[in-house]
Amino acid sequence: MQTNMLFATLLTLILVNAGYSQTLDKAKLDQLFDRLLEKNKGMGSLTLAKDGAVLYSRSFGYRQINGTEKKPLTGETKYGIASITKMFTAVMIFQIVEEGKLKLTDTLDKFFPQIPNAARITIGQILAHRSGIHNLEPDLSKQPQADDNDKGRRGFGMEPFPFAGKTLYGHAGGSFSSGAWLAYFPEERLALAYTTNAKIYPVRNIVSGVFDIYWNRPFQISALDAAAVSPEVLDRYAGVYTISGTPAKMTVTRDGATLYIQAGAESSGVPLEATAEDKFEIDPGVVFEFDAAKGQLTIKRAKGDRVFTKEK
Repeated sequence: MQTNMLFATLLTLILVNAGYSQTLDKAKLDQLFDRLLEKNKGMGSLTLAKDGAVLYSRSFGYRQINGTEKKPLTGETKYGIASITKMFTAVMIFQIVEEGKLKLTDTLDKFFPQIPNAARITIGQILAHRSGIHNLEPDLSKQPQADDNDKGRRGFGMEPFPFAGKTLYGHAGGSFSSGAWLAYFPEERLALAYTTNAKIYPVRNIVSGVFDIYWNRPFQISALDAAAVSPEVLDRYAGVYTISGTPAKMTVTRDGATLYIQAGAESSGVPLEATAEDKFEIDPGVVFEFDAAKGQLTIKRAKGDRVFTKEK
Protein backbone atom coordinates (compact mmCIF):
# COMPACT_ATOMS: atom_id res chain seq x y z
CA MET A 1 0.00 0.00 0.00
CA GLN A 2 2.80 2.39 0.97
CA THR A 3 4.69 1.48 -2.21
CA ASN A 4 1.64 2.29 -4.34
CA MET A 5 1.17 5.64 -2.59
CA LEU A 6 4.84 6.51 -3.06
CA PHE A 7 4.65 5.61 -6.77
CA ALA A 8 1.51 7.73 -7.21
CA THR A 9 3.16 10.69 -5.47
CA LEU A 10 6.29 10.43 -7.62
CA LEU A 11 4.20 10.14 -10.78
CA THR A 12 2.22 13.25 -9.83
CA LEU A 13 5.42 15.21 -9.21
CA ILE A 14 6.85 14.10 -12.55
CA LEU A 15 3.71 15.17 -14.42
CA VAL A 16 3.54 18.52 -12.65
CA ASN A 17 7.21 19.26 -13.31
CA ALA A 18 6.82 18.23 -16.93
CA GLY A 19 3.96 20.68 -17.30
CA TYR A 20 6.04 23.55 -15.92
CA SER A 21 9.25 22.69 -17.76
CA GLN A 22 7.70 23.04 -21.20
CA THR A 23 10.08 24.27 -23.86
CA LEU A 24 9.40 27.81 -25.02
CA ASP A 25 9.22 28.02 -28.81
CA LYS A 26 11.47 31.07 -29.18
CA ALA A 27 11.73 30.54 -32.93
CA LYS A 28 7.97 30.94 -33.31
CA LEU A 29 8.02 34.09 -31.17
CA ASP A 30 10.75 35.46 -33.46
CA GLN A 31 8.62 34.61 -36.49
CA LEU A 32 5.68 36.54 -34.99
CA PHE A 33 7.70 39.70 -34.47
CA ASP A 34 9.54 39.32 -37.78
CA ARG A 35 6.16 39.20 -39.54
CA LEU A 36 4.87 42.25 -37.66
CA LEU A 37 7.94 44.23 -38.71
CA GLU A 38 7.94 42.94 -42.30
CA LYS A 39 4.31 43.98 -42.81
CA ASN A 40 4.65 47.33 -40.99
CA LYS A 41 2.18 46.19 -38.34
CA GLY A 42 4.15 47.20 -35.29
CA MET A 43 7.44 48.01 -33.59
CA GLY A 44 8.41 47.66 -29.96
CA SER A 45 9.98 45.60 -27.19
CA LEU A 46 8.73 42.56 -25.30
CA THR A 47 9.96 40.67 -22.25
CA LEU A 48 8.53 37.41 -20.92
CA ALA A 49 9.70 36.35 -17.46
CA LYS A 50 8.98 33.51 -15.01
CA ASP A 51 10.00 33.40 -11.35
CA GLY A 52 11.87 36.64 -11.91
CA ALA A 53 14.04 35.19 -14.70
CA VAL A 54 13.78 36.40 -18.30
CA LEU A 55 12.62 33.65 -20.67
CA TYR A 56 12.46 35.74 -23.83
CA SER A 57 13.26 39.32 -24.78
CA ARG A 58 12.97 40.95 -28.18
CA SER A 59 13.11 44.47 -29.61
CA PHE A 60 12.02 44.90 -33.22
CA GLY A 61 11.65 47.91 -35.48
CA TYR A 62 12.97 51.43 -35.17
CA ARG A 63 13.05 54.18 -32.58
CA GLN A 64 13.48 56.85 -35.22
CA ILE A 65 12.90 57.01 -38.96
CA ASN A 66 14.20 60.07 -40.79
CA GLY A 67 14.25 59.65 -44.54
CA THR A 68 16.63 56.79 -45.32
CA GLU A 69 18.11 56.85 -41.79
CA LYS A 70 16.63 54.26 -39.45
CA LYS A 71 17.72 53.84 -35.82
CA PRO A 72 16.81 50.39 -34.44
CA LEU A 73 14.99 49.84 -31.19
CA THR A 74 17.02 48.24 -28.41
CA GLY A 75 16.46 46.97 -24.91
CA GLU A 76 17.55 50.40 -23.67
CA THR A 77 14.92 52.32 -25.66
CA LYS A 78 12.51 54.32 -23.51
CA TYR A 79 8.76 54.33 -24.21
CA GLY A 80 5.74 56.21 -22.97
CA ILE A 81 3.67 53.78 -20.88
CA ALA A 82 0.63 56.06 -20.35
CA SER A 83 -1.95 54.48 -18.02
CA ILE A 84 0.46 51.86 -16.69
CA THR A 85 1.76 54.66 -14.45
CA LYS A 86 -1.50 54.13 -12.53
CA MET A 87 -0.11 50.81 -11.31
CA PHE A 88 3.06 52.46 -10.00
CA THR A 89 1.01 55.18 -8.32
CA ALA A 90 -1.33 52.63 -6.74
CA VAL A 91 1.57 50.56 -5.38
CA MET A 92 3.16 53.62 -3.78
CA ILE A 93 -0.16 54.69 -2.26
CA PHE A 94 -0.75 51.26 -0.72
CA GLN A 95 2.79 51.25 0.66
CA ILE A 96 2.00 54.53 2.40
CA VAL A 97 -1.30 53.04 3.61
CA GLU A 98 0.58 50.06 5.08
CA GLU A 99 2.87 52.49 6.90
CA GLY A 100 -0.19 54.12 8.47
CA LYS A 101 0.48 57.49 6.86
CA LEU A 102 -2.62 57.47 4.68
CA LYS A 103 -6.11 55.96 4.54
CA LEU A 104 -8.21 55.17 1.49
CA THR A 105 -11.03 57.04 3.19
CA ASP A 106 -8.95 60.25 3.46
CA THR A 107 -10.47 63.03 1.39
CA LEU A 108 -8.72 65.11 -1.23
CA ASP A 109 -9.11 68.41 0.61
CA LYS A 110 -6.36 67.26 2.96
CA PHE A 111 -3.90 67.73 0.09
CA PHE A 112 -5.63 69.79 -2.63
CA PRO A 113 -8.42 71.85 -1.04
CA GLN A 114 -8.67 74.06 -4.15
CA ILE A 115 -10.22 71.26 -6.22
CA PRO A 116 -14.04 71.43 -6.39
CA ASN A 117 -15.76 68.91 -4.10
CA ALA A 118 -12.37 67.93 -2.64
CA ALA A 119 -13.96 67.27 0.77
CA ARG A 120 -16.24 64.65 -0.80
CA ILE A 121 -13.63 62.82 -2.89
CA THR A 122 -11.66 60.01 -1.24
CA ILE A 123 -8.31 58.51 -2.18
CA GLY A 124 -10.11 55.23 -2.81
CA GLN A 125 -12.47 56.89 -5.30
CA ILE A 126 -9.54 58.40 -7.18
CA LEU A 127 -7.83 55.00 -7.41
CA ALA A 128 -11.06 53.46 -8.72
CA HIS A 129 -11.60 56.26 -11.29
CA ARG A 130 -14.78 57.37 -9.56
CA SER A 131 -13.79 60.83 -8.38
CA GLY A 132 -15.73 62.79 -10.99
CA ILE A 133 -12.65 64.89 -11.76
CA HIS A 134 -12.54 65.72 -15.44
CA ASN A 135 -9.77 64.75 -17.83
CA LEU A 136 -8.70 67.10 -20.62
CA GLU A 137 -7.76 65.73 -24.03
CA PRO A 138 -4.02 66.24 -24.78
CA ASP A 139 -4.62 68.40 -27.87
CA LEU A 140 -7.13 70.62 -26.03
CA SER A 141 -9.50 70.38 -29.00
CA LYS A 142 -12.29 68.46 -27.27
CA GLN A 143 -14.42 69.01 -24.25
CA PRO A 144 -13.13 67.53 -20.98
CA GLN A 145 -14.51 64.16 -19.94
CA ALA A 146 -15.05 62.65 -16.52
CA ASP A 147 -12.54 60.06 -15.37
CA ASP A 148 -15.20 57.61 -14.18
CA ASN A 149 -14.97 54.07 -15.54
CA ASP A 150 -18.33 52.38 -15.03
CA LYS A 151 -17.36 49.32 -17.02
CA GLY A 152 -16.24 48.17 -13.59
CA ARG A 153 -12.97 46.60 -14.84
CA ARG A 154 -10.57 48.64 -12.83
CA GLY A 155 -9.40 47.43 -9.19
CA PHE A 156 -7.27 50.17 -7.58
CA GLY A 157 -4.68 50.42 -10.35
CA MET A 158 -5.05 46.92 -11.82
CA GLU A 159 -7.49 45.11 -14.06
CA PRO A 160 -8.01 41.46 -15.03
CA PHE A 161 -7.05 40.11 -18.46
CA PRO A 162 -8.61 36.77 -19.51
CA PHE A 163 -6.41 34.65 -21.79
CA ALA A 164 -6.90 30.98 -22.70
CA GLY A 165 -9.16 30.36 -19.71
CA LYS A 166 -6.67 31.99 -17.34
CA THR A 167 -6.91 35.33 -15.57
CA LEU A 168 -3.91 37.64 -15.53
CA TYR A 169 -3.65 40.97 -13.73
CA GLY A 170 -2.05 44.23 -14.75
CA HIS A 171 -2.80 47.25 -16.88
CA ALA A 172 -2.66 48.56 -20.43
CA GLY A 173 -1.63 52.02 -21.56
CA GLY A 174 -1.63 53.95 -24.79
CA SER A 175 -1.69 57.26 -26.58
CA PHE A 176 -1.89 58.23 -30.24
CA SER A 177 0.80 55.89 -31.56
CA SER A 178 2.38 54.32 -28.48
CA GLY A 179 1.05 51.52 -26.32
CA ALA A 180 2.06 49.27 -23.47
CA TRP A 181 0.82 46.15 -21.69
CA LEU A 182 1.91 44.75 -18.33
CA ALA A 183 0.37 41.47 -17.18
CA TYR A 184 1.08 38.92 -14.45
CA PHE A 185 -0.22 35.37 -13.93
CA PRO A 186 0.18 34.57 -10.20
CA GLU A 187 -0.36 30.80 -10.48
CA GLU A 188 2.72 30.42 -12.70
CA ARG A 189 4.60 33.52 -11.53
CA LEU A 190 4.61 34.53 -15.17
CA ALA A 191 5.00 38.17 -16.25
CA LEU A 192 4.81 39.88 -19.62
CA ALA A 193 5.76 43.44 -20.50
CA TYR A 194 5.21 44.86 -23.98
CA THR A 195 5.83 48.41 -25.18
CA THR A 196 5.32 49.79 -28.67
CA ASN A 197 5.81 53.03 -30.57
CA ALA A 198 3.62 51.90 -33.48
CA LYS A 199 0.41 50.17 -32.40
CA ILE A 200 -1.00 49.30 -35.80
CA TYR A 201 -1.86 45.64 -35.26
CA PRO A 202 -3.95 45.25 -32.06
CA VAL A 203 -1.69 45.04 -29.02
CA ARG A 204 -4.11 42.59 -27.40
CA ASN A 205 -3.73 40.22 -30.38
CA ILE A 206 0.06 40.36 -30.07
CA VAL A 207 -0.04 39.66 -26.33
CA SER A 208 -2.57 36.86 -26.85
CA GLY A 209 -0.33 35.33 -29.53
CA VAL A 210 2.68 35.38 -27.20
CA PHE A 211 0.71 33.58 -24.48
CA ASP A 212 -0.62 31.02 -26.98
CA ILE A 213 2.94 30.27 -28.06
CA TYR A 214 4.15 30.09 -24.45
CA TRP A 215 1.37 27.69 -23.43
CA ASN A 216 1.85 25.63 -26.63
CA ARG A 217 -1.66 26.37 -27.80
CA PRO A 218 -2.58 26.25 -31.51
CA PHE A 219 -1.44 29.54 -33.05
CA GLN A 220 -1.10 30.43 -36.71
CA ILE A 221 0.93 33.51 -37.61
CA SER A 222 -1.24 35.61 -39.91
CA ALA A 223 -0.06 36.79 -43.33
CA LEU A 224 -1.00 40.33 -42.21
CA ASP A 225 -1.41 41.57 -45.78
CA ALA A 226 -2.87 45.06 -46.18
CA ALA A 227 -4.82 46.50 -49.11
CA ALA A 228 -2.59 47.74 -51.93
CA VAL A 229 -2.78 51.47 -52.72
CA SER A 230 -0.68 53.03 -55.49
CA PRO A 231 1.98 55.63 -54.59
CA GLU A 232 0.19 58.11 -56.87
CA VAL A 233 -2.95 57.89 -54.74
CA LEU A 234 -0.98 58.05 -51.50
CA ASP A 235 0.75 61.23 -52.68
CA ARG A 236 -2.65 62.92 -52.91
CA TYR A 237 -3.12 62.38 -49.18
CA ALA A 238 0.29 63.70 -48.10
CA GLY A 239 0.32 67.07 -46.36
CA VAL A 240 -0.37 68.89 -43.09
CA TYR A 241 -3.88 68.72 -41.65
CA THR A 242 -5.27 70.96 -38.90
CA ILE A 243 -8.51 71.84 -37.12
CA SER A 244 -9.23 75.56 -37.23
CA GLY A 245 -9.06 77.28 -33.86
CA THR A 246 -7.21 74.42 -32.15
CA PRO A 247 -3.56 73.31 -31.89
CA ALA A 248 -4.48 69.90 -33.32
CA LYS A 249 -2.15 68.98 -36.18
CA MET A 250 -1.50 65.85 -38.26
CA THR A 251 1.33 65.50 -40.79
CA VAL A 252 0.92 62.81 -43.45
CA THR A 253 3.88 61.59 -45.53
CA ARG A 254 4.60 58.74 -47.93
CA ASP A 255 7.59 56.41 -47.90
CA GLY A 256 7.46 53.85 -50.69
CA ALA A 257 4.06 52.13 -50.62
CA THR A 258 3.35 53.14 -47.02
CA LEU A 259 1.58 56.19 -45.64
CA TYR A 260 2.84 57.64 -42.34
CA ILE A 261 1.05 59.96 -39.93
CA GLN A 262 2.68 62.17 -37.32
CA ALA A 263 0.70 63.85 -34.55
CA GLY A 264 1.67 67.32 -33.37
CA ALA A 265 5.34 67.62 -32.47
CA GLU A 266 6.10 63.87 -32.31
CA SER A 267 9.56 63.09 -33.67
CA SER A 268 8.55 60.45 -36.21
CA GLY A 269 5.55 59.18 -38.10
CA VAL A 270 3.57 55.99 -37.60
CA PRO A 271 2.79 53.69 -40.57
CA LEU A 272 -0.87 53.37 -41.50
CA GLU A 273 -2.47 50.13 -42.66
CA ALA A 274 -4.59 50.45 -45.77
CA THR A 275 -7.98 48.74 -45.57
CA ALA A 276 -9.29 50.45 -48.72
CA GLU A 277 -8.01 53.04 -51.18
CA ASP A 278 -9.12 55.93 -48.95
CA LYS A 279 -9.27 54.23 -45.54
CA PHE A 280 -6.43 53.36 -43.18
CA GLU A 281 -6.02 52.12 -39.61
CA ILE A 282 -3.54 52.36 -36.77
CA ASP A 283 -5.53 50.16 -34.42
CA PRO A 284 -8.98 48.58 -34.87
CA GLY A 285 -11.50 51.18 -33.86
CA VAL A 286 -9.34 54.08 -35.12
CA VAL A 287 -9.96 54.76 -38.82
CA PHE A 288 -8.31 57.44 -40.96
CA GLU A 289 -10.46 58.36 -43.97
CA PHE A 290 -9.15 60.70 -46.66
CA ASP A 291 -11.15 62.84 -49.08
CA ALA A 292 -8.58 64.20 -51.52
CA ALA A 293 -11.15 66.26 -53.43
CA LYS A 294 -12.17 68.18 -50.29
CA GLY A 295 -8.70 68.11 -48.77
CA GLN A 296 -9.99 66.50 -45.60
CA LEU A 297 -8.86 63.82 -43.17
CA THR A 298 -11.48 62.32 -40.86
CA ILE A 299 -10.32 60.37 -37.83
CA LYS A 300 -13.07 58.04 -36.66
CA ARG A 301 -13.01 56.73 -33.09
CA ALA A 302 -15.55 55.42 -30.61
CA LYS A 303 -15.57 58.85 -28.94
CA GLY A 304 -16.64 60.48 -32.21
CA ASP A 305 -15.30 61.76 -35.52
CA ARG A 306 -12.79 64.59 -35.93
CA VAL A 307 -12.37 66.33 -39.28
CA PHE A 308 -9.01 67.88 -40.24
CA THR A 309 -8.50 70.18 -43.22
CA LYS A 310 -5.39 70.07 -45.39
CA GLU A 311 -3.27 73.21 -45.41
CA LYS A 312 -2.70 74.75 -48.83
